[in-house]
Amino acid sequence: VSHNGQPITIEYQARVANVASNQDGQARSNQAEVRFTPQGSDPVIEESDVTITVEEPELTISKAANRTAARYGQEVTYTLTIDHRANSSRDAYDLEVADTLPAGMTLVGGSINAPGWSVTPNATGFTATRNSLGLTAGALEVTYRARVNEPPASPLATLGDSLTNNARLTWTSLEGAAAGERTGAGAVNDYGRSDDIDLTAQAINLAIAKSTASTQTRPGE
Repeated sequence: VSHNGQPITIEYQARVANVASNQDGQARSNQAEVRFTPQGSDPVIEESDVTITVEEPELTISKAANRTAARYGQEVTYTLTIDHRANSSRDAYDLEVADTLPAGMTLVGGSINAPGWSVTPNATGFTATRNSLGLTAGALEVTYRARVNEPPASPLATLGDSLTNNARLTWTSLEGAAAGERTGAGAVNDYGRSDDIDLTAQAINLAIAKSTASTQTRPGE
């Protein structure tokens, strides 16, 4: 191929493979080599490379409650906080939170406050989805209330037991259903984090005391 004194440009695209060796912060070098023979001269080999750095969204989820113990019929307010970790370097996409209530608790209808999320209640809690979380967008909060079941509702928590409420967050590296993206499906697709919190099913402790003004009496008194 003769360039006739004009530059030859070759453009192409490459995808960062979703493999275990590609992790956040790692450098990947792409090298090109050209061999040519100048007119009236010996063959020449020229090389050039470009290095890119793998960048990933790294998120965290934490769960808090307004009480550590509750009686039958009492409500508990839960708060989920979702944010980028300090080492995160990219926007996150296709966020999904699955919050699972333990047996013995019921979601309070209409209590979920999740601006910007699409929420679907279910028999054991709810799921919430969101298109993205920008790297500099700041933390997101989701709040809701749940009630400790009281008789005759079923199932009932055993008094003194710990009721564990779990929330799991997953996300992806690319927007939408993109080929080759990293997800939270497991193994190399490690975009998933969980947090849980315990609540003690508390009894109402009653006591009775009886007294009398006299310890002696007669028939008819």
